[in-house]
Amino acid sequence: MEFKIINVVYEIAFKTEAMMAEITPTVEVECPRKMALIGSLHVDNHELLPSFRISMEEGNNTVTLKSVKIFNPGSGDYRMDLKLSRNGVDYQKDSSAITVRKTCP
Repeated sequence: MEFKIINVVYEIAFKTEAMMAEITPTVEVECPRKMALIGSLHVDNHELLPSFRISMEEGNNTVTLKSVKIFNPGSGDYRMDLKLSRNGVDYQKDSSAITVRKTCP
């Protein structure tokens, strides 16, 4: 096993004064040894969190990634695709649908 994505949680915070939703992903990854991973986050097939590198230790790792912002969000579902790779080519992908309820005027 190279590594395994165990879980991804998306925390959603609304900023009504800025009319935006701020989405913060937290990923749990199991690694057989210390390693660096390359990743990216796509929202509805748009890369909102470009390539990043995270260091992992042997065992279970939980990492909070940089937040992404959706301005003037509509109510409904957004497709979140988190991709992680050791070599930048062979990716493991976690796909989730999150629901954003519009609270902005």
